[in-house]
Amino acid sequence: MQSTLNETNWQSWKKDLIKLLKEFDKLYMTHIKTSHIEMNNIHVSAMKPLVNLMESNLNFHYLELIEKKRNDVPQFRHEALETKFIEHLTIICQLFKVKHYLKFISNYRILEEWMTILILNN
Repeated sequence: MQSTLNETNWQSWKKDLIKLLKEFDKLYMTHIKTSHIEMNNIHVSAMKPLVNLMESNLNFHYLELIEKKRNDVPQFRHEALETKFIEHLTIICQLFKVKHYLKFISNYRILEEWMTILILNN
């Protein structure tokens, strides 16, 4: 299957994609509000590790942006956010490992080496 995306139709493709994503978001939010409370609780608990990882990543990213602008940011903040990010990423990796999804991820060895380097440098 070849992609028909090129520099001439990229803008229209992007606009169509954004339109579809907004439409999906609207329908999904309606679905969430009208779904059963029990199912919502299951969804929230299932997505909690990923939400935690995304929040940790965002906090860590914001701190790195602040560190680029200012040099007087305390080192303990960087270490604390890095530790939280590593904890949340480790939980996600363990979930993949438990479910045997890692055989589909070709870069798992790189991820393991990266995690080892981060842990050893602390």
